[in-house]
Amino acid sequence: MQFGILFYWPVVCIIALLAVWFAGAAATAMGEKDPQCVVIDEIAAVPIALAWMSGWWMALAFLLFRVLDVWKPFGIRQSQELPGGWGIVVDDLLAAAACGLTHAIILLSAR
Repeated sequence: MQFGILFYWPVVCIIALLAVWFAGAAATAMGEKDPQCVVIDEIAAVPIALAWMSGWWMALAFLLFRVLDVWKPFGIRQSQELPGGWGIVVDDLLAAAACGLTHAIILLSAR
């Protein structure tokens, strides 16, 4: 196993947990449930959406992530009801995971 992968996922998890805290703190300070100016949730999710991607797949994955983040299918929308920063960040993490799963399905079906 490559060192990069051993380093990548723990860092992604730490960033996601920090994003939950910062997004929750920002929402509380601004008195809003999900302030539009808070983008740390997208920053935490993009590395998940782009994991294992290269070349033009990265551009497609980013576009798919944004579509899923706005559309919020598969119960992703309901995750916004989680308390505090969890509700701000988890929907983006789920959209990113759905993006990665879609990529895997495409690659496996192309074989």
